[in-house]
Amino acid sequence: MCSVNDTIVIIEAKRFSMIIDAALSQDGAYNINCAGQNTGIFTITPINGVGRLIYRWSDGETGNVRNDLVAGTYRIIILDANNCPADSTVTLTQPEMISVTFDISDPSVLRT
Repeated sequence: MCSVNDTIVIIEAKRFSMIIDAALSQDGAYNINCAGQNTGIFTITPINGVGRLIYRWSDGETGNVRNDLVAGTYRIIILDANNCPADSTVTLTQPEMISVTFDISDPSVLRT
């Protein structure tokens, strides 16, 4: 009887993922500078993708850099050349709307 022993090493590919950099507001507490503005920015850096990458955003846009975004939740899916996906959801935040209330204690001041 004849037998053959061999060793086969299977190397699993590293997981396809991404780093998402969302710019912060001027005070560092939010992603949008003022309520209602479109100052949000995302930059996506893919990790371990193979070949040409396709970026698909939930709002129909493409590309790894997004500018002029309003506050809200955005989903990104990246497909590599092997059709392997990496996906994530990111929420841009904004400060509350500023409101001003006046309390007039002496209405006679308003008369001329």
